[in-house]
Amino acid sequence: MQKNIQNDEDDKMKTTDSSKVVNEMIKELISEDELSDIESTNETHKRKTNEDVVSHRRARRNKSKNRHTRKGKTKKTKKKNKKTNKKLNKVLKIIGITLAVLVVVLAIVYFGIAYIYYNNRFLNGTVINGYECSNMKVEEAFNNIDKDVNSFNLTISKGEDVLDVIKGSDIGINTGNTDNQMKEICDKQKKYLWLKYFREKQEPITTNDMVQYDEEKFNNCIANLKSMNMTPTVVSQDAKLDFSGSNYKIVAEVYGNEINKDTLKNLIMQNVQSLKPQNYSTKIDVATSDCYIKPNITKDNEKLVNACNKANSILNSTFAVKVINKVENIDSATVKSWVSVDKDFNVNVDETKIGNYVETLNSKYTTYGKDRKFKTTYGDVVTVSKGDYGRKLNATSLKTDLVSAVKNGKSSTVVAKFSRTAMGSLENDLGTTYAEIDLTNQRMWMYKDGKIVVATDVVTGKPDGEHDTPQGTYKLKYKEKNATLKGANYSTPVAWWMPFNGDIGMHDATWQPTFGGDRYIKHGSHGCVNLPLDKAASIFNYAVVNMPVVCYYHAKAENPSASNTSTETTTQTTTKAS
Repeated sequence: MQKNIQNDEDDKMKTTDSSKVVNEMIKELISEDELSDIESTNETHKRKTNEDVVSHRRARRNKSKNRHTRKGKTKKTKKKNKKTNKKLNKVLKIIGITLAVLVVVLAIVYFGIAYIYYNNRFLNGTVINGYECSNMKVEEAFNNIDKDVNSFNLTISKGEDVLDVIKGSDIGINTGNTDNQMKEICDKQKKYLWLKYFREKQEPITTNDMVQYDEEKFNNCIANLKSMNMTPTVVSQDAKLDFSGSNYKIVAEVYGNEINKDTLKNLIMQNVQSLKPQNYSTKIDVATSDCYIKPNITKDNEKLVNACNKANSILNSTFAVKVINKVENIDSATVKSWVSVDKDFNVNVDETKIGNYVETLNSKYTTYGKDRKFKTTYGDVVTVSKGDYGRKLNATSLKTDLVSAVKNGKSSTVVAKFSRTAMGSLENDLGTTYAEIDLTNQRMWMYKDGKIVVATDVVTGKPDGEHDTPQGTYKLKYKEKNATLKGANYSTPVAWWMPFNGDIGMHDATWQPTFGGDRYIKHGSHGCVNLPLDKAASIFNYAVVNMPVVCYYHAKAENPSASNTSTETTTQTTTKAS
């Protein structure tokens, strides 16, 4: 009896150990959710079993109670119940041993499949680079790939026209190290999970360099393809700006059919390297595969559109220059010649050309420093050179302002500035108030508002090459009463002093006994214009600071005094110069 009990205990321990192993394998094979469902079922089963045991024990107690309480029960019935219990225990023992053996057998079968059958096979659901390798031996799967690689061909066409056919042998195509890669993939698979992948899908496996080719053969093949050497019928052209009429317009891009060799070569290379099942015979249609050289710039290019708009805003604007009271309108052709758009769509304004235009205005309106035609009191016209009187346009300022206005692209009128001004109008900058001095005939006239108010004979500088009164048109610098004129060897007080050319000016000369005629030749001044005292006073009163003083040489006049309204032609004084 004790020996039987010991055997029962050993059997229970073996059964327990086997159950642990099986449970560990089941945990590896079965997901956590499934395991949770199984454990839940086991708990329910265990609870039901416990309830059955409790019910059985209760029944036994009831039977025992009944047995004791029943007085007429026989020994035969007791022996029968004992025998029945013994048989039940034996049956349960046999069932337990059978289940343990069954689990062991199943484990042996499961792991036998994992490590014997799948030893050199891919697990179910294995896909490598698109190739179905489920339950295949490595060699079998590799042969499928190798067969496709060796059957590779690529057709290049233009629509329905076949241009080239590239075979695998043309480029030395081969599987490279694919067999070793596949063996490595197979070895790394967890074989004991084979059952799992009959229920779950594996992630596809991608390897690099499954297909290799001979680079030299590949390049030679590509270089000689008809598709690579086609003469285009239309060449792609970028969108551009065109000036027609009075504005810039955008000319749309042109899409041609010139092959982009780099694009086509890369496309062929991709087709070779991405070999997949049922894809070992592929096609490239150059007409639909973006193999043509495309325009770099389209009509919607932002810089192109902005350049067109900016240039046209300038061309559609009107520009003018206001010179005092006159407006110089700039014609559209001139403005167009100033504007250009470069290859990078920068709108350029030619400042040099604008400067040239400003120079024409400068030449037209600047009188300072230029020879001028002067109508004398005699009625003829003489040319007067030199002098500091005249109007001078500020060309630098005008150019800057005009360039800025054009670049701004808005209609505007630029006001010209002058660095030197004159008394008169644009047409006659001398005005109507000025002094006229005939150096040849020693005669002077003072004009006020266009009328002669003073006419007198004068004595000018001695014509010795050092003291000559220079010709020219000068600006009266200032007026001063009771001034003292100083030189290297003289100091002379005068009542009326009116300088117009440095130290040269008009003043009274009471030391001169007579004026006019040829007196200046021997008794001329140091360069100043000597005047009779009363005439000097009158001229001083009529003279205006900044008015022009015109000094010129004229043909000898027979009667200089006849060309004025004054009745006095020669003035004499009793006072001699000191």
